[in-house]
Amino acid sequence: MRGKSLQLPTVRAESGGTHACAHHFHRYISYADEPEFSPTFRIYLSGCNFRCSFCNVAPTCFDRWSGSPADATILARECGAALDTGARFVNLLGGEPSLHLPFILQLAAAARRPLPLILNSNGSFSPSTRSALRGVIHTWIVDLKFGNDDCARRVARVPAYLATVTSNLLALHADQRLHVRHLLMPGHRTCCFEPVVNWLVQHIPGARFHLMTAYVPQWRALTDPVLGRLNPRADIRRACAYLAAANLDWSTDVQAA
Repeated sequence: MRGKSLQLPTVRAESGGTHACAHHFHRYISYADEPEFSPTFRIYLSGCNFRCSFCNVAPTCFDRWSGSPADATILARECGAALDTGARFVNLLGGEPSLHLPFILQLAAAARRPLPLILNSNGSFSPSTRSALRGVIHTWIVDLKFGNDDCARRVARVPAYLATVTSNLLALHADQRLHVRHLLMPGHRTCCFEPVVNWLVQHIPGARFHLMTAYVPQWRALTDPVLGRLNPRADIRRACAYLAAANLDWSTDVQAA
């Protein structure tokens, strides 16, 4: 891809500014993703349009100036080195990485070979961003965090959540590699987890789905009476039983619940 000329679009962030210069605050080799992706070279890009009260990288990830400027040429070399030494994918996280469309395109163009990029997103990206990244992103991992707009507004301060994210999931499922995740949260099994599973079964049953149960309260959730605790084992068992009865291609992070 070196030498290919790319016309880089301008990305307008939800705050009203533009993300012309991406920053990153962490990068490392990780074995924490699903077996089909691990190990990955993770790059955490600064800035997010959600304010999830349980976020494990808050509040650092919210500030788009956190960390250091993301030099696409330097990071492309690091990605190549990581792939040469065993990483299978380059995983772009945040924050919300889709806010940095120009950087993602620059990273892909600067690499000496096509990069197997994963976009690990909250699913809030625009149709134009989704279109610009076709052919650049190898796999889209979308966290379908909430099963209703009320929980999204209360926990993450996000309006009109379901319409935006489900629209993107439907579009990606049509012609992209899509992997959907959901984090089981204490007190949100029936209001979020079950509606998420029901929507997937009805609309995109062929999508790969991964249930994460190892929730640990972080940031503002530490003082929340509902979210400030671990998932009860009984809820994990019920969630796995609910999935077992669903017509989905699913996995979970527990061997037995």
